[in-house]
Amino acid sequence: MSTTTARTSLPRPLLWFLFQSAFWTSLCLGTEVVCKFILHLNYEYVNPVLPGLRDTLWVDFRSYIPKFAYIHSRAFYDGAALTYPATTVVPFAFFLIPYPHGRVQILLACLRLCSVIAAGAFIMLVGFRCGLLRRGMSKPEAVRFLLATLFLSFPFWFLLYTGNFEFTVWFVLVGAFYFFWKGDDPPAAVLFGLAAAMKIFPVILLGLFIARRQLKAVAIAIVTAVAVTVPSLWILCPDIHVSWKLTNDAIGYTRNFYMLTLRPIESGFDHTLFVLIKRLLLPLPPPAQMDKLLHIYLVVVAIGGVLIFIFRIRFLPVINQILCFVVAMITLTPVSYDYTLIHLYIPFALLCFVSLERFEENKRALLIAFSLFAFVLSAQSEFILHGLRFAGQLKALGLLLLFVLALVHPFHSSSNQHLQEHAQ
Repeated sequence: MSTTTARTSLPRPLLWFLFQSAFWTSLCLGTEVVCKFILHLNYEYVNPVLPGLRDTLWVDFRSYIPKFAYIHSRAFYDGAALTYPATTVVPFAFFLIPYPHGRVQILLACLRLCSVIAAGAFIMLVGFRCGLLRRGMSKPEAVRFLLATLFLSFPFWFLLYTGNFEFTVWFVLVGAFYFFWKGDDPPAAVLFGLAAAMKIFPVILLGLFIARRQLKAVAIAIVTAVAVTVPSLWILCPDIHVSWKLTNDAIGYTRNFYMLTLRPIESGFDHTLFVLIKRLLLPLPPPAQMDKLLHIYLVVVAIGGVLIFIFRIRFLPVINQILCFVVAMITLTPVSYDYTLIHLYIPFALLCFVSLERFEENKRALLIAFSLFAFVLSAQSEFILHGLRFAGQLKALGLLLLFVLALVHPFHSSSNQHLQEHAQ
């Protein structure tokens, strides 16, 4: 335990973060109250998350419940398209045992889901609190800061509200970064591989190992991804070949339904660079042209990302690398809704530690970083123009600025010096 005298007040960047988060949240809710009760506007202004509480509460979880009556059979793939890899879907069977056959049972399944998400968040907050205390923050101040951060966390409440599968990836990645920060590479690699099997784009995070030439860890992650994918496919359907084909077909449906179109409601919660491009192209070209544009986008992003990694990211301190990779993971994919912003709390926590350890030498950069965190992690749902929410596109710009900040200003931590060495 650190012998540093406990701080009785928060560092300026953290105070700045809470103040701005409260401002943006109040602006969103205040706008909604005025529009709904004074101007009597409806539809977009029903609630800060999605229109219609009855229809959209736990919608991502509830929409898949009927499928689990046919788990481990070909019929599992009938009906609504399965828009996630098999490894992401399998853990949800846990919440549906026994299979719910009525409204009360479905409600109980949803409550079990929320309980697990809340319990996981509580464990993470306890770990975060320990990190803050070790760096000199007082216990009351740490508790107040964490509770205020949770209360103002739009991604967390959005994740809980929709019951989205992203929480499984979140839990796995927090564990992966915990072991990585300790320098325990094998379990970190296993968990990074599991996350990549769940959502694909976390494969970007393997750059943390590549930057240090830890190719064994990269191999462990790849083997893990394959090892968990095969049995997951079998659990959903006993014919693995059929399961693989139908899973890919369903993901192809996601490509056509979400990536090649601009959906009025969902686009406001999509913070990707690609949806920003789509907004600039309105009206959108025909699907065939959009498909070509998506191919070009993915190629450019891949090549550009590799070049930035080779010439800049691999020489940066580990905190900068983590911030770059996490932002890239949730911004460069063709579609990514606001519940994926929950992963930003990993670099957020590390920069909180920097604020406590080495504030003076990072003062300006930390104030900018936490201003951007406040904007991106708070509710912005009421930015609406001509019936289209565009908060996601504003957040995309904020994420790009965070990425640029991580590229230009090195953040050094006073702890875990073995991770501060740059790969040469």
